[in-house]
Amino acid sequence: MTTLPLFRRAFFDTWRSTLGWALGLAAAIFLYLPLYPSIGGSAQMQDMIDALPPEMTKALNYD
Repeated sequence: MTTLPLFRRAFFDTWRSTLGWALGLAAAIFLYLPLYPSIGGSAQMQDMIDALPPEMTKALNYD
């Protein structure tokens, strides 16, 4: 079975970049996560969604 050694080699050759991407994504999530309740649950956001054309609302699945 040659797949496992190839996968293992590819993983060990790129572990630094994989770790960097994982840390970067985690940092972005932890930066934006506290802002979600103030943006997603606000009445202003609902007013902006209601002001969109019906076709856009349907395309973005905001029904």
